Amino acid sequence: MHRGDNPRLWKHTIYKKAVPLTQKMFCVCLVKDPAFWIQSLGRAPSEGTFYEILPLGYMANRWGKPELVPVVPRTTSQLFSPVMFDDVMYDDALHIWEATTSSYFDSAHFPPERTAVLRCEDFIFNFGATIRALAERGLPLLTNAPQAFLPLSESAKDNSHPSCTRRCRNELTEYYKDIRNRFKGLTTCQASRIRKINPVLMTSLGYDNETTFTWIRPLHDQSSDSTVGSAEMDA
Repeated sequence: MHRGDNPRLWKHTIYKKAVPLTQKMFCVCLVKDPAFWIQSLGRAPSEGTFYEILPLGYMANRWGKPELVPVVPRTTSQLFSPVMFDDVMYDDALHIWEATTSSYFDSAHFPPERTAVLRCEDFIFNFGATIRALAERGLPLLTNAPQAFLPLSESAKDNSHPSCTRRCRNELTEYYKDIRNRFKGLTTCQASRIRKINPVLMTSLGYDNETTFTWIRPLHDQSSDSTVGSAEMDA
């Protein structure tokens, strides 16, 4: 949901209190491995791939004292320094990822029985099983829903998104199945910062494995949390 459609339920909001939901609402957080998320943001900063994240830099104010102010997006390294998002300053972009994802696991913010945290990788590599798992979780399907759920081969993003982000399904699967792309182009310090993200959160989502991604344990074994999973599958 875009901010203009419903500001209170803007899809990128970092929730810090209970979300105003109706009884018919089902909440889905689509999350991506933080390393690949950083890669996506840094794909073409000058074309707008930072989206609403504003990098900050020091400039002298009128009294000659250094002050953090928004600067022009230029490089991925800016995501590992102070940034601003939704008028809030964060130490780096990864704090935004962690704050957003963690909020969906907090029952004080979202009702667990009507909430799912869906990994982008599962959505890409096993679309049909993902939709069925969401239905089991509680997402209502249309009465005329098809027997088989097939993903679109072309990007669903419109022209408001940078052209480099509108890749077809084949390009996406080729890119994400190569684990070498995860830290490609990042410095040792940047990769280390990603590895220091909340380990409980990373393990819960299956992002703690350095060599391959697999689906986490099946949905019926996870009745106590909000994560959607299915049979193991190398990605």
